[in-house]
Amino acid sequence: MVIKNDTIVSWGFVFIFFGALLGSSFYIGVIILTPVRLGIIIASLILFFQFSNMNRAYKVQPILLIIFLLYTYQFIVGNYISVVTVTVDSTTKIANVVFLYALLTLLFLYGNIYKRYMAILYRVSKYFMFILVIISLIEMIFRVHFSFSIVNTMPEIFNYTPSAFYSNQNDFLAIVSLLLIFNMLMIKYYRNDISMRLTKWDYQLFTFYLLYAIFLSIITSSRVNMIVLLLMFFIFLLEYKKSFFALLLLFIIILTSFPFLLDIYNLYVDSISFGQGHSTSMRFHLYKDAILNFKIFGEGADNSSLLYIALDNPDYEGMTNPHNYLLELLINNGYLFLIAYIVFNGYLFLKSILMRRYFLALVFILYPFILISSSSSLFIWSQYIYYIGFIIIFIDLRNKNIYQEGGI
Repeated sequence: MVIKNDTIVSWGFVFIFFGALLGSSFYIGVIILTPVRLGIIIASLILFFQFSNMNRAYKVQPILLIIFLLYTYQFIVGNYISVVTVTVDSTTKIANVVFLYALLTLLFLYGNIYKRYMAILYRVSKYFMFILVIISLIEMIFRVHFSFSIVNTMPEIFNYTPSAFYSNQNDFLAIVSLLLIFNMLMIKYYRNDISMRLTKWDYQLFTFYLLYAIFLSIITSSRVNMIVLLLMFFIFLLEYKKSFFALLLLFIIILTSFPFLLDIYNLYVDSISFGQGHSTSMRFHLYKDAILNFKIFGEGADNSSLLYIALDNPDYEGMTNPHNYLLELLINNGYLFLIAYIVFNGYLFLKSILMRRYFLALVFILYPFILISSSSSLFIWSQYIYYIGFIIIFIDLRNKNIYQEGGI
């Protein structure tokens, strides 16, 4: 495929990837990172113009078209319901949905040039993770955070927990987990692909990033991401047996070098207790009521909180978000959409197994599991970027029709 001003398109997506990763959500009217978000709008307009000036048509991948149509239904129907639903901030919600849908349209268009999408997203992720490491170290050492971080309102004992460019630690770790999963897929399946230009330093850098992320998940008590990252760690050790002892030693050193981890462990054990005031109990009631109280076409885009506010269950302990991406889809868009979404991901999972791409199959299970850690995932732009990245890797591996003999 040939596109006029190809370099502009590539750099436009570099900017959009970085911009989307910098903020956990867009939200019209929020001043934080506004210059970056305005830049995203400008870059999007430029990219739309470039795509409209292609020299010839390009092949649309059916699987990408399916997920794009699902997103189209999700946000068009969701936006319509938001319009007819009388809410104080309905105009803001509509604007948020429109901008998110514009981003998804760009990702769909660019995703069909899937080799370049993978290569650019991998490089952006690699450098962005380095930025996150620096920012999080500054937060932990100097106990300073961005003004919009919820850590500023937490008890002093939590002042060292980082949230980087995001409003809370769980969103931060969820994005880190998705980023590292994508990078691990690239290292595993494309380490011998010359066009991706991976080197031995990519492997070493990923090793450091993964161990550092495990450490972050522990000190922030992000239980879901801790499970995912530890699972990735042990799969990584199985894949690269020569590094087992070195990696395990480094992992133990990181865990034992912070004497305050015992206090974190005690707080962690207390948080998973099932009783009044504990997160596990609150999530149980949030999940139960989401399943038992629903509308055929949902509450509308970004209206999941309306259901919980209307139910006014004291067991929520003030929470008004589902803390589960699949249930958020259920509340916002209804059972029909959720079933279609699950069937689509089920196909990707089963087909990956048939292709003997077992880690890729696992990724389609881990993706919604990771988003359990966030109170609301609808406007976390990064999750869409990486989810489409996972699908693109699936498409590329399927098109190559290369089946591994055993292995992870």
